[in-house]
Amino acid sequence: MQKISKMDIVIFRIYDHYQNHKKPIRIIMLIVDLLLFLYYLLFFNPGMWTLPHEAIWNEMYAVVNPFTTGAYILGVVILLQYIMYDDWITKVLLSGFYGWLILISLIIIIGMTSVWELCIYIPHLIVAVLCGIVTRSKQKIRTRDTAVQDESVKES
Repeated sequence: MQKISKMDIVIFRIYDHYQNHKKPIRIIMLIVDLLLFLYYLLFFNPGMWTLPHEAIWNEMYAVVNPFTTGAYILGVVILLQYIMYDDWITKVLLSGFYGWLILISLIIIIGMTSVWELCIYIPHLIVAVLCGIVTRSKQKIRTRDTAVQDESVKES
């Protein structure tokens, strides 16, 4: 029997809550994904930086910087979706988008003057490690579900 840690218990609870309320949570996460994708699509679209809209976009991106705060929000969303979703296509697409964003961020600030400024990447490393832990814990969930099914078959 595998040892179950406190983090695994938290992941199990989030996963079970998601399984009980699948449809509304999927709709909410789809809306969040679309908003984040639209946010970054508009940021990288040069046509949106026309003169009448430039002040609005400058204000918006000054509040939520796409390469720090926006990337941290995206990391939290990806971590939640790693916990909730089982399909690999969603995970690969989200991880690819997140990795692309981090790579662009690194390229943009490549002319840094100090190593201290690299600390903005620590949350990204934490998200990557937590996604690995979630993947391992999801294997435990599958093992737990398989064991419960096997016990119910033996009892009947």
